Amino acid sequence: MFFVTILWGENPSKDDEPELYYFNTEHEREAFMTGVNTAMGWQDYDVQFHSTAKKFKHEEFDNYKGEDDE
Repeated sequence: MFFVTILWGENPSKDDEPELYYFNTEHEREAFMTGVNTAMGWQDYDVQFHSTAKKFKHEEFDNYKGEDDE
């Protein structure tokens, strides 16, 4: 299995949970990422590629600044 976890958004808050996606082949994962990159537009995200299912902390993503919109 091939995994990718994405924290969606340009400046996600602590309430925005990273999303885990899994694929049977690396080719499927790369096709998904091509779609993500194509559709990104003005939105942003940070991604973690990994070989086992894993839960990531917000702080492990570059786009998480630790700030919330109030």
